[in-house]
Amino acid sequence: MSNKRAFESQEQAYFVSRLKTFGRGTLLLSATVLSFIAVLLMATDYLFQPQRFNIENVKIKGKFVHSSPQKIEAGLRDMSFGNFFALDLNHVKQRLEQLPWVARADIRREWPDTLAVQITEHRPAMRWQDNDEVHDSKGQLWLTTKAEVIEVPDDLKTDEAIDLQGNRYYAKSILEAAVRWRKSLAVHDLILLKVKQSETQAWSLALRSQQDDEMFEVLLGNTQVEDRLERFKYLFEEQFRFSDYRLERVDARYPNGLAVQHVNREVVTEDHSSSQG
Repeated sequence: MSNKRAFESQEQAYFVSRLKTFGRGTLLLSATVLSFIAVLLMATDYLFQPQRFNIENVKIKGKFVHSSPQKIEAGLRDMSFGNFFALDLNHVKQRLEQLPWVARADIRREWPDTLAVQITEHRPAMRWQDNDEVHDSKGQLWLTTKAEVIEVPDDLKTDEAIDLQGNRYYAKSILEAAVRWRKSLAVHDLILLKVKQSETQAWSLALRSQQDDEMFEVLLGNTQVEDRLERFKYLFEEQFRFSDYRLERVDARYPNGLAVQHVNREVVTEDHSSSQG
């Protein structure tokens, strides 16, 4: 009996010893973790202090056609960048992407005091006009190659640009149709001037033949549009491309034909006679 009690006492003493050891280890670990956190907080506070590690330089890169590094830098001139680590990159990004011609701005820090900016410009493709909407700003609306409607200054060159009109929700499909039709019409010496899609999804085109400078209209409706356009191109090639008639209006919305409005071209003759004496 005494041996059993002695064994229990030894076991209890061993358990207490292990518990004390575990307690000391836990306290030591806790102290270490707390010390590390304190040092980390102190270091963070030091790094993020406004008077330290300020942004001193801005490096701007990109392929510029309509804007320039100087204009981009001017858009940031009234911003206070402050601390290198505390700077809100998203705020700078949003600010830059509100500038004219800026489609995307990628921002990153470069140690120790530089803000690196990579600019991607909008690429205007065709002029844009909203259906039933008056554009009263000082600039003009254009559709980019990514089918985004942007406002640009009036000094943008507009030579040979196609005019698009429609609902912005369908801007991408209108742009794709204009690109496709411009190529197919050019084969027949027809220049695409304007593509319009009404609110009822009806398409109409403004074209000009390379033989003259007169514009004419082609109505395609909202169904079987591609077939109707092909039918018009066939008619133009067979009857009007080299004729004495000048087209004014072609209505291709009929099931099996087209209604054509045209006038005779004025024939200009030159007098090559000379007086003899």
